Amino acid sequence: MRDLTPSRALAIVRSRDMQIALTLLAVLFVIATFLYGTPHYEVLLLIPTIAAAALSATSSRAGAILVIGTPALDSFAILTSYPQVITVFQVMLIATISGAIFRRVAARRLRVPRLTMWDVGILIFVVAAWLSVPLSGSLRVSVIGAIEVTALATMYAFLTTTIDVRSRYSDLFLTLTAVGAISAIAGLGQAFVPGFPVPLLEEHITGNPVVVQRVSAFFANPNAFAVMLLPPILLLLEAILRERSRNRRIVLGLLIILMTAGLGVSFSREAMIGLVVASLSLALMIPASGRKRLRVAIAIAVVFALTGAVASVSQRAPTLLDIRADASAMDRVYLSQASMRMFVDNPLTGTGVSSFMYAYPPYADSRVTIDPVPNGHQMPFAIPAEMGLAGLLAEIVMAVALVRTVSMAPSAAAEGVQVGGVAAAVAFFVMSFANGFIFCEAFWVTLAIVGSVLRAMKEASHALSPEHQDDPSLGRVA
Repeated sequence: MRDLTPSRALAIVRSRDMQIALTLLAVLFVIATFLYGTPHYEVLLLIPTIAAAALSATSSRAGAILVIGTPALDSFAILTSYPQVITVFQVMLIATISGAIFRRVAARRLRVPRLTMWDVGILIFVVAAWLSVPLSGSLRVSVIGAIEVTALATMYAFLTTTIDVRSRYSDLFLTLTAVGAISAIAGLGQAFVPGFPVPLLEEHITGNPVVVQRVSAFFANPNAFAVMLLPPILLLLEAILRERSRNRRIVLGLLIILMTAGLGVSFSREAMIGLVVASLSLALMIPASGRKRLRVAIAIAVVFALTGAVASVSQRAPTLLDIRADASAMDRVYLSQASMRMFVDNPLTGTGVSSFMYAYPPYADSRVTIDPVPNGHQMPFAIPAEMGLAGLLAEIVMAVALVRTVSMAPSAAAEGVQVGGVAAAVAFFVMSFANGFIFCEAFWVTLAIVGSVLRAMKEASHALSPEHQDDPSLGRVA
């Protein structure tokens, strides 16, 4: 029998934390699937939420799992709507961050790690959000928006120090795969199973209204459902390119097909384009044989071909090549022009974070079919419009940092760093020209993965530097 050393005891405790966290996450999804709409639903949801919050406050590992996993419940995880909306994710985030801060203070580990360019871009973004508040068109809305941005940035800071991007089947991978698979099953069930227990919260018709109803799993918006599936799909693509076991490749391949099919029935053009671009980027980052890359490409092409066989998708697909033929696509063009006019008139602080709707009327374009207009729908233009020059600077810094990260990703991947999250960030960058993700949790989780990849690359570079190669604390470096 092996001796129970302190390190082994800690590993066992952490393993139990992971198992309990995943179990509680599963319970939340079961309640959301089968009990949504029943009397006292919020109370039923609150019971496992309290248990999960207590666990998150005491364990960073469990907290990370629950913070990453609960956003997939989205509109099915609202605990109360009055006087302010409170969700399961928000409770998990507050409990996790509070516990992490308490443990750091108690252990006197208050040193701030050295920032990367990516971190600096995030920091500038938070500052830009707060600078935009005083002159906002709606002070209350902008204050709430700035608080939400700060909370998500705090989540980013926590996850960058918690996510393991060196382990192939890490907690991050398992959590995103689990919630992605469950969500994809829910979406496919909504599309093809009469009386499926997860109801559609909003009507989103695509193409011929008689043929297809866009589905959204636990979300109200199909696009939000689709973009949530992108990170797990790309992590699975990376895993299948690296995996040597045939049986595991089969399992990974089936999961990719399941989630890509779920993305397909959302009929989200932005997500489909993002997945194609990100898959190509990932294929260039990962050291794998051309045959493996070809297999993955064929699998994705087959799923998209099946999706394209649906009449309404065939009607929707041509607009990818001719955006002038589609009102939704042209709305983005008109709103980007309105955003640029807003920025020119308010260059210093913008119109206020989250206050696009309130600043829009003087810049309204009669050709826009969206009513009301909640946001600018194109992040590269909407962020400077809402947050001024500081917001524009944050975008430029992060764009440069992402390009640098992508260029360094192949060498990092060769060293064992998992770079699927970098490909997901590329997807979000492409999709940002069609939508906004400032308050999208999946977007911030992806940003955190990139931050973790950069830290891992910096640590590897530090360990390989001549002055540290003989350091016994680092081990022998080949």
